[in-house]
Amino acid sequence: MSPDPAKSKTADILFDAFYSAAIGGSIVGFFFLVSDLLTAEAFWTPSLLGGLVFQGVPATAVSGVRLDLVAAFTVLHFVAFAALGLAISLFVHSVPHFADRAGLVTVVLLLGLQGGFFALDATIAPGLVRELGFFEILVANGLTSSGMALFLLRSHRMCAHGEKLFGVSDAESPTPQTL
Repeated sequence: MSPDPAKSKTADILFDAFYSAAIGGSIVGFFFLVSDLLTAEAFWTPSLLGGLVFQGVPATAVSGVRLDLVAAFTVLHFVAFAALGLAISLFVHSVPHFADRAGLVTVVLLLGLQGGFFALDATIAPGLVRELGFFEILVANGLTSSGMALFLLRSHRMCAHGEKLFGVSDAESPTPQTL
């Protein structure tokens, strides 16, 4: 019995969404952790963002790290990247021959992430770009976009050749033993 193509496509979309979100969220989180360690104190960025989002504190008024805001923003960060991963996964599954257009996905992601920061800065978080630094935001978003696009490129190229991204191909998969 052959697998249902609709279920297979849904599984591929969810697989890509989950892993691209995990990769993207991890890259940007790690980048700002390193940046915080080098310039301020650990977890300053998520504390700043948490204060802006959850308390409406101006970016310039945040002076220290609050772990409750770090935790709350981390949850929001996971949700935001899950939504981004799903959106970009749906996008790449709708673009024919994605493997030839990885640069397009990188640019779309970079513009979306940068636009998101500028929208936050213009609406609910004035001073955000100034506090975090335009260059730092650009580098973090560039690395994030590249990481997500490279994962999706690799995933699609392997699937096009009937291979699994993590593990062996379907032909080499062990079958369950019956007792």
